[in-house]
Amino acid sequence: MLTHLDTTTVYDLKKEFSMNKSIGKERIYNKAFASRGREDVILWDVQKVENGQLIKVTFVSKNSPYHQGIRLATDKGIEVNGQIYPSIML
Repeated sequence: MLTHLDTTTVYDLKKEFSMNKSIGKERIYNKAFASRGREDVILWDVQKVENGQLIKVTFVSKNSPYHQGIRLATDKGIEVNGQIYPSIML
């Protein structure tokens, strides 16, 4: 059972971010989970959102032993409770 990513995996993710020219352009799957039979874990995804468009994020489960979360960012910022932020983490 994976309860955290070891330092080698974290280093590889940093390397992935620094070398991958697709970040910000297309979906990237997390290679750290492929060896554990989970090739469907998304590391980075890009969705087209129009200015002023509302989006809904649904978490389908919360019973995973793994640390999970999402970061949302846009070119113009995200409004939360009347404040504009360049990005937010859930």
